[in-house]
Amino acid sequence: MMINSFLFVFILLPLSYIFCDPIELSEIIIPEHTSIGHLLLTINSSSSTNQRYSYRFVSNNHREIQQYFSLNSSTGELHIANDIDREKICTHRYTKCKFLLKIFELFHETLYHIPILIEDINDHRPIFPYESSTIQLHISENSPPYQSKLFIQQAYDQDQIDNQKQLKYQLKNFDKKFPFRLETNVDVSNRLALVLTQSLDRERIDSYNCTLHVTDTVGHDEQLQITIIVDDVNDQSPM
Repeated sequence: MMINSFLFVFILLPLSYIFCDPIELSEIIIPEHTSIGHLLLTINSSSSTNQRYSYRFVSNNHREIQQYFSLNSSTGELHIANDIDREKICTHRYTKCKFLLKIFELFHETLYHIPILIEDINDHRPIFPYESSTIQLHISENSPPYQSKLFIQQAYDQDQIDNQKQLKYQLKNFDKKFPFRLETNVDVSNRLALVLTQSLDRERIDSYNCTLHVTDTVGHDEQLQITIIVDDVNDQSPM
């Protein structure tokens, strides 16, 4: 008989919370990678020792977010159970990483709604969208200065904090007579460009080297090694 009563209570559990007016709790803001075991809140604030409580996650919670939390069924203590990586949970960088966590208390038939906001921290370095950290670019030696550009794809940063406009670029380690300058945001695609600033002569210098550095808002740095090959044109008279 006792077993049947127990089963009856838990069969009713999925139906009970449907008819409850939820208690809306304050939003919890969790910086990603907050330490495992961190106490987020205690739902049961009663000091009475005679009251019985039984807290459960509601079955229609967002499963991807529920796995990151542990719930004490007696006290309603909500802890972090697994490492929270915002970039893994939320694939959209420019929208808030927000979920509604639902918890039901069985004996008092109380439904709690807890808004969870995962806050981004700057834990990724920017990366260039190339297969290698070294690229080659080609330019014809008869290219007109200030009209000729070599395009480079911008770096990408997974952190929501760092949008494309906040990344800083700088050319370093370039040759003494390096005939290019860096230009950013050259068109709607936000590509970078190396703008030719003087005439080229392949017979004198047939290649140039430089390093493109990108830095995010906290100083994470990435480098792209660039070799520029000057392509020959038939501009020499036969001897």
